[in-house]
Amino acid sequence: MNKFDCIVVLASQPDVKTWEFPQHVLDALDTAVKLYEDKAAKYIAISGNHACVFDRVEPKIVQPFVEADEMIKILHEKHPDIPEDAILFENKSIDTFENLYYLKNKVFRSHNLTNILFVVADYRIARLLFLTAKILGPDYKITIKAIPFANDKNIYWSGDYIWKMENHAMIVNANFLADMTPGDDSFLEPYLGDPAKHSTVLQELEAEEMASGFFNYQH
Repeated sequence: MNKFDCIVVLASQPDVKTWEFPQHVLDALDTAVKLYEDKAAKYIAISGNHACVFDRVEPKIVQPFVEADEMIKILHEKHPDIPEDAILFENKSIDTFENLYYLKNKVFRSHNLTNILFVVADYRIARLLFLTAKILGPDYKITIKAIPFANDKNIYWSGDYIWKMENHAMIVNANFLADMTPGDDSFLEPYLGDPAKHSTVLQELEAEEMASGFFNYQH
C-alpha cells in the first residue's frame, strides 16, 4: 500500500546560458523515482512552465522549452521503465503560487489526491509549507522531502542570494495572501499569468542582479 498519493517535483529556473536545470531539480527527479520504485506513491507529478522573471526583463527572455515537458523528458531518458501513466503534470505555472494552483486544479482534484509528498530543495521548504497551507488548504496532508541546496554544482545563484530571495519572498507572499481563506484558491484567479503579483520588493532584488550581470546571456 502506498504511503502517499503523489510525489511532486517543482521546476526551478534553468541557467539562461546553458538552459540546464539546477542540480537540485535533477536530484529531486531521481529521488522521486526512487521513492516511486519503493512504492511510496502511485504517481509522480511534475509542475512548471517557465520562470516569471523572464517576462519582466528587457529584452524578454524566451525559454526554449516548457519546464514540465523538459523534466518529463529527462525523467524518461534516465528512468525508461517508469510507466507513462505514472507521470502526471501541469505545464502552465510561472511561479510557486501557480505551481500549487494548477497542481490542485489540474492534477490533484481530478485524481483524488490529497496526501502529497513534495521533493524540493531545502531553501524552498518554509515558504512551500506556508503556501500549501494557504492554497491547497486543510483538506491536504503535506510532507516534504528535502534536497540539499548545498550540494548544487550547476546553480548560478549564490547561496546568500537564494536565501535572501526566499526570505523576502516569504514576506511578500504572506502580505499578498493575508486576506485569503486557506484553501480558497479562487483568490488567485485574477492574478494567474501576472508576474507582477510578487510586488516591487522582489522586482527590486531582481533589478539588482540584472544590473550586476545576473541575467546576461547570449541571444
